[in-house]
Amino acid sequence: MPTKISVIVPILNEEECLPELLESLQLISSIEIIISDGGSSDRSPEICSRYPVKMVTGSAGRGMQLNRGAQLATAPVLLFLHADCQFEPIVVEQVLKAIKEGYHWGCATMDFDERLPFYRGLAFLSNLRARYWKSCYGDQAIWCRKDVFLNIGGFPDIPLMEDLAFSHHLRSKYCSRVVAGRVITSTRRFKDGGPLITLIKMQVLKVLYFLGVSPERLYDYYQQGRRVSL
Repeated sequence: MPTKISVIVPILNEEECLPELLESLQLISSIEIIISDGGSSDRSPEICSRYPVKMVTGSAGRGMQLNRGAQLATAPVLLFLHADCQFEPIVVEQVLKAIKEGYHWGCATMDFDERLPFYRGLAFLSNLRARYWKSCYGDQAIWCRKDVFLNIGGFPDIPLMEDLAFSHHLRSKYCSRVVAGRVITSTRRFKDGGPLITLIKMQVLKVLYFLGVSPERLYDYYQQGRRVSL
């Protein structure tokens, strides 16, 4: 069966997530799996070698890693997936249908791997934002036609907010669709930092980004928790 979608996964020390992810992906027909490693020091490369994947290694940085992965893609459609996410197989069929109907890019419907009210509400708002404001984050399984990806120059080479910048670039030129199939996103980052604190921090980062604070300074704040002044 010909490859219809290239699934590109950026990783950096993801040995805990990779087995479950790759087991699920290899069961989906008509996709190719591309792993873009940012220089993992754990068992991630070894784990990937056990599965039918293409792999490229380079410097860390999600935008750069996604662009390197896209260079290996042979399918006419690209889907970008975080290592701690999984998507329902029906997503492939729905994305291809959306493209036939004239849509150029979009994402899947987000859900979390825990169904607590906090996460259900957050998923609802994230899906609302994607549908009506055409603003998608990387854990929503962003997809686009490969020719469109190449036309806009791929992801920007910035250390943070590359997914937001990418979707905003796309929405200014191309029509989008949020397909009904789900991408199941891990709650691990909320557990690590605390659900409410993590959510507030994410919103602060987004506001600062729109106010013009550089992604480099935002990344420093994200990594170290330092206060960023305008």
